[in-house]
Amino acid sequence: MASKVSSRQQALAKARERRSALDQDRAARDRRVEEATAQVLLQLEERVAAEQAVQVANAQIGAVLRRLLDDEGIAAQGVGALVDLTVGEVRRLTRAVPAAGGEGQVHATGAAAGGTGPVVPWRRSVLGGRDAGPRRPHGGRGVTLPR
Repeated sequence: MASKVSSRQQALAKARERRSALDQDRAARDRRVEEATAQVLLQLEERVAAEQAVQVANAQIGAVLRRLLDDEGIAAQGVGALVDLTVGEVRRLTRAVPAAGGEGQVHATGAAAGGTGPVVPWRRSVLGGRDAGPRRPHGGRGVTLPR
């Protein structure tokens, strides 16, 4: 009988040691998970700040590109060639910036004051005679506007 008690006590001691080792492993894992989670949360905050900085920079670039398009009379293709951007990038960057004589004030987010979206006037290219604005949403693609 004494050997059964001693075997049981040895088994319980061994089980306690193993559980203690598992608890230490779990605690170490929990610390690693907490550290990684905190690091991701901080990096997400940094990303939001960087995205906001990109939006501000894009708005500033768009304003200068708009001046080249409207004030200097350079077509989107010419502006793109000058600054090493595609025509699509030039149009995307200037989309939220009102053209000379445009309606309403547009903010860096692209929303018009008091409105729900950007103010994008339909206009003809100063050079080239083709539609220089974005395509009409109702499907009138490639439509040349009357003079």
